[in-house]
Amino acid sequence: MKQLRLSTLSLCCLTAIMSPSVFAEEIKPLLQEGKTTLYQRVLSTPSCELLEKSDAKSGQKIPAFSRYYVYKRENVGNKALLQVGPDSFGKTVGWLDANCAVPWNMQMTMVFTNPSDRGVFIIL
Repeated sequence: MKQLRLSTLSLCCLTAIMSPSVFAEEIKPLLQEGKTTLYQRVLSTPSCELLEKSDAKSGQKIPAFSRYYVYKRENVGNKALLQVGPDSFGKTVGWLDANCAVPWNMQMTMVFTNPSDRGVFIIL
């Protein structure tokens, strides 16, 4: 009987420790329409402000062309708002007015390569 109580107590403790990680809902960005692995992203424009809460009147000015992942779309009053985060790992940083954000569906970024570090390439 004592062993059964000890086993039950151990099981209860283990369940209590693991339950937050097991039952916690994983937050992911919204997917692009018709896609199964590509997330919605937006770029900010010069007039964008990052709002702390969806009902905030004003927020923090952010640099133009800042990239954000879209986690949620919500209409508050006459405004369409986007809950955004800097990456796809579930961390959100605030809300953007959808009118000041531009959808960014490109998945490729290019970087300038200095030609002085490359050999000569001749096309014949």
